[in-house]
Amino acid sequence: MGCMGKKTIIKNKTEIELLEKTRYVFVVGGPGSGKRTQCKRIAEEFGFRLLTIPEIIHYVIKLRVIPGWDMINKEYVEEGKVIESIKLVAFIQLVVKKLDEDKVLLEGFPRTKSDVDEWFRQTNDNLVELYTVLYFDLPVEQMKIRQLASQDDHVTEEEAKKRIAKFQRETKPTFIDFEVLDKFIRVDAMLPVEDVFKAIKEEFILKKFYR
Repeated sequence: MGCMGKKTIIKNKTEIELLEKTRYVFVVGGPGSGKRTQCKRIAEEFGFRLLTIPEIIHYVIKLRVIPGWDMINKEYVEEGKVIESIKLVAFIQLVVKKLDEDKVLLEGFPRTKSDVDEWFRQTNDNLVELYTVLYFDLPVEQMKIRQLASQDDHVTEEEAKKRIAKFQRETKPTFIDFEVLDKFIRVDAMLPVEDVFKAIKEEFILKKFYR
């Protein structure tokens, strides 16, 4: 008779459903708010898989998760078209399933109210749980200052203003949906980098976002 390993005791149906779900944290914030810097640390500390929208498209093409992947490369990579919400939400779920991830940190999503509506439409009956939305709150003037000072992202003042305006117009209005659901963490992105991470860590521990 073979050796038996330890059994995981599941107490009820709710616990089984919880274990089966893929759990997401959406990370949003204006340009220059420090999302990428903090996301890398969050992923390492709490065991999340960090993904961005460009990376989702990359994996759709690389893993060939759907027929016509070559056309996706042509439209959204070579031609730089903006991907529609209905496709993006479907791609996110397909890629995460293919990568076999159960905890995902999704940077830069949602982009618009359409993304939010499509997310809830497509995931309503699926094994998906939205942990929370993590919002890096930074004043508009600081967004501009940080973009112009960045060594990695050389933009003109006009380009910086356009990015900020797009964020204010399209992305910021999506937050109300998640605030109503009590799935929203706001962090002060004006704080020093270490203090921002400390604030995030405290919130994640309170919400039991462990490995």
